[in-house]
Amino acid sequence: MTRTNPMTVEELLLEQSKLQAALNARGKAVNPAELTTVGCAVDYIVSMRDNLLMEVEEILAVFPSTARKPWKTDHAVARSRALASLTDEELQKLREESIDALLFLLNIVLACSVDDTNVCELLSKVYSKNKERIQSGY
Repeated sequence: MTRTNPMTVEELLLEQSKLQAALNARGKAVNPAELTTVGCAVDYIVSMRDNLLMEVEEILAVFPSTARKPWKTDHAVARSRALASLTDEELQKLREESIDALLFLLNIVLACSVDDTNVCELLSKVYSKNKERIQSGY
């Protein structure tokens, strides 16, 4: 069934929590809701960070490798390529890998006791603090 309206951030966290619980029930993943010690939380977050970085590498792999290598002769050419010139296949790959990365980030968020009941309040506080910093010239 395809949704006709976008998911809210609360729904994203709730669905990710359900996914992790289902994977945990099958022995395929740790459920961040079941972390009980600081050590377990640290290990889980490190694992999710590593997975997140692997997904970022997959995102970067869509672009020419020379765009990240200033010593290559075609570095400037690779970096000046217009984003609008990406193929549909390249765009689709970027989108898929960025969502994969988001899911690992959501797992980290869940491991930090942020969930569908408090995420918007916490986001609002951080946004307010950042707006104040910007306005004060921070």
